[in-house]
Amino acid sequence: MNGTVGTTPSRLRRLGPVRLAGESPTWRSAAYLLLHFPLGLAYFISLVVLLSVSAGTVIIWVGVLGLALTMILWRGAAMLERRLVRLAFGVEVPSPYRTLPQGGNPFKKWKAMAVDPATWKDLVYLLLAFPIGVAEFTMSVVLWSASLALITMPVSIIWQQAGFIRCAVWRPRPWGRGGNVAPSWKCRWWSLACSYAVSS
Repeated sequence: MNGTVGTTPSRLRRLGPVRLAGESPTWRSAAYLLLHFPLGLAYFISLVVLLSVSAGTVIIWVGVLGLALTMILWRGAAMLERRLVRLAFGVEVPSPYRTLPQGGNPFKKWKAMAVDPATWKDLVYLLLAFPIGVAEFTMSVVLWSASLALITMPVSIIWQQAGFIRCAVWRPRPWGRGGNVAPSWKCRWWSLACSYAVSS
């Protein structure tokens, strides 16, 4: 009984990566990181185009209406981001906005939005979402690809029954015909070490 109780936490720690792979927040977070790149790109392009056109037409008063509509759009995009964070990570982000004036006067509401600091924080966040999304997307693709390659490396070595596999990361002296190859036992030890590092 004591031996079983003492080894259970250790086994659970060993199965940590497996346990994380079976939890839905892990895959929701991965989907969020991959989705953040196209969303950040859409935010960045839309804001740059709308703000440039609106600022250029302010002199004929059309740009004032364009800036007001653009402000409403980026507040809506920021609300969408908060909902995505809640769906992906289970974190409820409270609304940071001040209460808008009552009534149907749109000019008073636009003025209240314009003097609200949360509105401009939303703009800064949406502009930074593009470079942050690029970094998140790149890291996600690289890490997922490397993990999949290391996990499947022992299978690929066993599948090659010739006793040699090609190693493209270094160029040793040729051990046989057909190009630069390395002894299979070296690559087997390398794959076992990598597999242990991934699972530990």
